[in-house]
Amino acid sequence: MGVENITGEIDYPKLKKRETVLLTPEDEKEFESIFSDIRRILDKPKPPAVIKKTICKKCAYYEFCFV
Repeated sequence: MGVENITGEIDYPKLKKRETVLLTPEDEKEFESIFSDIRRILDKPKPPAVIKKTICKKCAYYEFCFV
């Protein structure tokens, strides 16, 4: 959209560290691919089947998938 040199900062307070990140053209292409996958999933009449893993019970999204 005409904006160039987009940067961001990741802050790690416990480590007392900051990291600057730059959005590259490759990143933009990857985001477009991810967005098209999301649109494809949203257009389906039913959500995808749940994939049960051992980590699921500890996940912050547990209720979203299983309730």
